[in-house]
Amino acid sequence: MTIKRALALLMLTLLPPLSLPLSADEENDYRLYLLTVDPGVEIYSIYGHSALRLVNESQNYDQVFNWGVFDFSTPNFAYRFIKGRLDYMLIAYSYNRFLAEYTFEERDVHSQEIFLTADELEKLIELVEENLKPENVKYRYDFFYDNCATRIRDILVDATAGRISLERAEEETLPTFRDLLSIYQSNMRWLDLGIDMLLGMPADKRADESDQMFLPDYLMYNLTSATILREGVEMPLLSKPTTVLRFESSATRTPLLLSPGIILSALLVLTLLISVSKRLKGVRAPFDLTITGLFSLLALLIWFVTFFTDHDATGHNLNTIWANPLIILSFIALFIRKSSPAIHRINLSVITIFLVAAPFLPQAFNPSMLPLVLILLVRLWFLGETGIWLKRRRSLAV
Repeated sequence: MTIKRALALLMLTLLPPLSLPLSADEENDYRLYLLTVDPGVEIYSIYGHSALRLVNESQNYDQVFNWGVFDFSTPNFAYRFIKGRLDYMLIAYSYNRFLAEYTFEERDVHSQEIFLTADELEKLIELVEENLKPENVKYRYDFFYDNCATRIRDILVDATAGRISLERAEEETLPTFRDLLSIYQSNMRWLDLGIDMLLGMPADKRADESDQMFLPDYLMYNLTSATILREGVEMPLLSKPTTVLRFESSATRTPLLLSPGIILSALLVLTLLISVSKRLKGVRAPFDLTITGLFSLLALLIWFVTFFTDHDATGHNLNTIWANPLIILSFIALFIRKSSPAIHRINLSVITIFLVAAPFLPQAFNPSMLPLVLILLVRLWFLGETGIWLKRRRSLAV
């Protein structure tokens, strides 16, 4: 996150909640809009953003309600963020300020009017006012199920008494949460690999039309095709989107030669050369120490987010099978220069079983992960074989 972006969000969090000046004779003057912001180029912005806009021209009232803000002054901010215990909050601020923010970031903004009756709109405003109360303004963020987009989806469902009807697809054609994320991460292949390794089986659940709306684009798409039943007639819920801010696309894609698949495959070839070449025998010890050290750090990270954080999406992660604590034992054995072939061979067996079983497991794995795991597998095989060879040599000497 850039410093300017952080300061802008910090200023927004300092704004006091705004009350909604609704009175019975002014209800019909209100107009409600869904605002959808296109994905940005920074990591924190690649999934887009959603907000609600409420306008009353006769009252000179034009406010945006944004559920996607967090408070930088939160004690132990970084720790709470990593642990999945960071609270997000709802703030209200002017529409002009909202547009200024995304003009600065050069991100397209789309607007759609939401067609609610006076009673439905009054109910929605009551719900927003309830959200703005000091005891309710913060909520525990959940990437898949409770974020800036799902809050809008849920408040619309509540305001319309659940009478919104979505177009439904066949179950077998529904994407998983992981599939949906990959669309937005495709331009950042290393990020895509990293997130795939940290997400567990919950990300492989099929996302129905309502679940898909955790992503702002899908909130816009699915609600655009949604209808609402009024007096026995199915009516559109939203108008077609209009673009209120437009900029030239500045998205960049990871060059193919720098993609994880190519880089890791090249490292796998180098690993094989080091393993079999007599000329490179002298670099094996530092190479093994480096490889097992890096994989140990990766294993610690995967185990931490799987078992020691509150992120539901990272739970039940089967990557903990191959990225396991035995790697750390291998690293320690190499660091203290102790031959421990049994540790290497046990870990080799575990990883081999994992690779054979991977296509049948209830979790999808990024293709670029294969050369990564094979690098570790190759060195464990040679370390195990070297240990056996040393043991046999000593027994012959005796």
